[in-house]
Amino acid sequence: MAFQILFITEGDAIHPAAEIQFDHQRLCIVRFSPAGAPELEFVQDLYVGGDVAMIFPFEEFMDTLRIALDDLVAWRQNLEELDR
Repeated sequence: MAFQILFITEGDAIHPAAEIQFDHQRLCIVRFSPAGAPELEFVQDLYVGGDVAMIFPFEEFMDTLRIALDDLVAWRQNLEELDR
């Protein structure tokens, strides 16, 4: 599979996010809004030299997105339990 998921934290506090890469090129970041709703930010940058064709199987992308979101939900729940 050409997709990879990197789990990261953002900001001063621990805010979990998942960066989805396609063929080692950053594609998008999945995070939660302050209200708790999932957000998807598509990114464009020169993360990797050279051209990467950003054409990929839709279902494979959706499966990767579901995995990232499920894991972020679990991560956030674990953080909430630690704060109790």
